[in-house]
Amino acid sequence: MSHIKDILMKSTQKLQKINTINMTKKLLLFTELSVFLISCSDKENNTNIDNWLLYSALGREILAKERTFYAKNIEHIFGKYSLQIGLPEISLFQGNKIVNHFHLDVDIFCKANYLPFDENSIDLIIMPHFLELHNDYIHILDEVYRILAPNGVVIISCFNSHSILKICKKSQKRLQK
Repeated sequence: MSHIKDILMKSTQKLQKINTINMTKKLLLFTELSVFLISCSDKENNTNIDNWLLYSALGREILAKERTFYAKNIEHIFGKYSLQIGLPEISLFQGNKIVNHFHLDVDIFCKANYLPFDENSIDLIIMPHFLELHNDYIHILDEVYRILAPNGVVIISCFNSHSILKICKKSQKRLQK
């Protein structure tokens, strides 16, 4: 979680370093944040955050840092099965030793609060930007705990609820009223 906070802090610092001559760049980055926040208001659709991470400058920068984070943290994890819940268009299993990878909404189509796996069957579960888009996160985490193997690993990444993204989202709601 602190790694994501560092990424957002660095993005904020970059925004602060832009001088008044480059004001259009600053407005462009804030526009990207605003577009992302408006598009992510639909809590049922993960493709908006996928598109933002893949096709915007700020999103690609965050995605590159997250790929590095996941690669460093999952390269030494062994087991039989791994599961990615969230960001179905982006695979974050690069460098992992586990052979059998599953992606929710790509390989397996089901709701995250009813996963079709046996108890204690998955050795690695990664959840990039999934929980912040769902209201029933407690039930989802219970289901993840049910399928996680003994000594299994769960890695959850999400945006900080007190970050610049949330501040911009609150100001967007006020402006729309």
